[in-house]
Amino acid sequence: MNKFLFDKNFTHCLRAQVYPDKNAKQRIESIKDFCVKYGFNNVIMMFNGECFNVGHITNEELKPWIEVIKEAKEEFAKVGISTSINPWFEFGHLDRGRTLKEGQNFGNMMDFEGNSTKMVACPLDPNWRKYYIDQMSYYVSEIKPDTLWIEDDFRLHNHDPLKFGGCFCEHHMKKFSEKLGYNVSRDEFVKKILEGPCKEREVYLEVNWETLDGLAKEISEAVKKVSNETSVALMSSRPEMHAVENRNWDNLLTDLSSDGNKIDRIHLPCYVEISPKQYIYDFNQNSMVVRSFIGDDALIYPELENGCFSFFAKSARFLKFQVESAIPLGLSGMTYDIFDFCGNGAQNEFGYGPVLNELTPYLSKVKEFDLKPSNLRGIVFPIDQETVKNRITNKDFFSLIPDDFQCISYMTSFGYSFELSKEKSFKNKTIMLAMQNINNFTNDELIELFKDNFIILDGYAAAKLIDRKLGYLIKAISYKHAKNDDGSTSYEVSLEELGGISDYKLTSEKDNSDPYTFVFDEGVTIKSKLMKYDGSIFGNGVAQGDNFFILPFEIKGKPSEQFSLLRTYQFEKLDEQLKGEFIKSSVQGICSYLYQKDDDKILILTNSNTDIFDNISFKFFGFNISDIQIVDRNGEIRNVKHKISNNSVIIEEKFDYMSTVCLILKSKKY
Repeated sequence: MNKFLFDKNFTHCLRAQVYPDKNAKQRIESIKDFCVKYGFNNVIMMFNGECFNVGHITNEELKPWIEVIKEAKEEFAKVGISTSINPWFEFGHLDRGRTLKEGQNFGNMMDFEGNSTKMVACPLDPNWRKYYIDQMSYYVSEIKPDTLWIEDDFRLHNHDPLKFGGCFCEHHMKKFSEKLGYNVSRDEFVKKILEGPCKEREVYLEVNWETLDGLAKEISEAVKKVSNETSVALMSSRPEMHAVENRNWDNLLTDLSSDGNKIDRIHLPCYVEISPKQYIYDFNQNSMVVRSFIGDDALIYPELENGCFSFFAKSARFLKFQVESAIPLGLSGMTYDIFDFCGNGAQNEFGYGPVLNELTPYLSKVKEFDLKPSNLRGIVFPIDQETVKNRITNKDFFSLIPDDFQCISYMTSFGYSFELSKEKSFKNKTIMLAMQNINNFTNDELIELFKDNFIILDGYAAAKLIDRKLGYLIKAISYKHAKNDDGSTSYEVSLEELGGISDYKLTSEKDNSDPYTFVFDEGVTIKSKLMKYDGSIFGNGVAQGDNFFILPFEIKGKPSEQFSLLRTYQFEKLDEQLKGEFIKSSVQGICSYLYQKDDDKILILTNSNTDIFDNISFKFFGFNISDIQIVDRNGEIRNVKHKISNNSVIIEEKFDYMSTVCLILKSKKY
């Protein structure tokens, strides 16, 4: 049995590469000492990685790596540390000047323009597939690791020097033609895919899925045959990229699992230190989306990487922030790429070990709450792993990449808790429709959606309702769409006093997306106007009805101007109309993650600001609170001094910068 997977404590896993040379023994000792000193339970041994990569390695070239890993495994076992393995690539990340070796008659990946790699193999190629499965069986049977990690080159995109869009080699073109029932040329096929939803696009996505899922099944079966001690786990990257390969996350992990344990190393969105606000923005629209696609029953060990492997690239404080801000994923543990893959061993100079060791009691206690994506409560963001099937494109493969997930980060930056759902039917919830997630609903589903819920729409989604003859759902007759910075609109002005300021203004130029203005029937309250630079009116801005609220811009990317206090004040007036259970933190940049846990709720608050706050404050809607407890950094649960007034909470505890708090909100008993 894979023991470390079922450790009740938080599991720290160190990814490391030990080059098989005269320094190997010293490197193993330094890794072992580091792990013992700072509470790491598992070491993931890499091989044939990065600068030592020789392309598709032969068994003869592999032998020294196997021997050094076996030696390390034996040393680690003496101190109770388990060993996993992580070959650096499957069919290859990118060429980097490497080529196929003599006798490696592998078919290479090819992009939609016919450009081919020189080393990266097509996962449909039977020669490569046999080589890979045979070799994997060899090193798994030799090492018998507790976990085999499949690297994130297990994808059809991002294989430099190929252009984005997947593989269109002869193997793939044959599959595409077979499913279409006629021989299709590469140019003709690509043209059809990009024109819009059609049979060709369905076939393209179906073959993409079958390519990777078929390989996953082969990997699982091969590992099962040679080692019943070994689990198979997957590294995954950004959800919008994997959407273009039609990834069914739950099915893929199920099919990859050799022992029934679904394990994913979710990508955390930075390799070097960035603004904590930018980091959490990316985290919510990337890592949290992947977590919801995977489902409740997976074990989550995110990847935390110090990409340039220096203290300058990533400080210990930022590393700590990444770990604890990942708590909402429902962590079993974490994997760390924090020391150089050149094989220098562990480096204590960075100061990473002490901060992680200090954090462990807190992480282990929160792990006991068993946070699941299905238990999230807040504004609902409908997500769909098949969204690419419904994309309206600009006739290139980049426009196939979904923008559906980006509105999540926008609303959460204002402090709203949220839930992500693959469902299409809801009752008494607040739903956000923004950008092309509206295209994943049928007309009938949209009509039902507006019956029992409150809907927040961006300009694109509202315009799409009119295009689909559903404008009556928002009492809209027509719309105008302009391009950002084309001079159509220069600023927005509030029609109501906000924050004590009359005629509150917000630029509609610069860091905004495209503006929309709508003409409405009676029964809609216009909250602002969009103005031209000469003071004339372009049209209506923010609009509100009994069951909807419309923002007059596309919400995509990171529209920095849309974080204005104008929006904060407008949302404050809106809060009481929203439906469902949710939390709203009192400060922008403090993100809220609310989970139902039996009769109570668990609230994770993440302070992505670089400010320290004297107290913890938030508002709660749709439920009651009788008492509040906090999880201390020593892993203890204690009561906190707090004040509850109406639906506002103030807790007399300092809220440190770049940190989290975990609160237990006890339900009110009647």
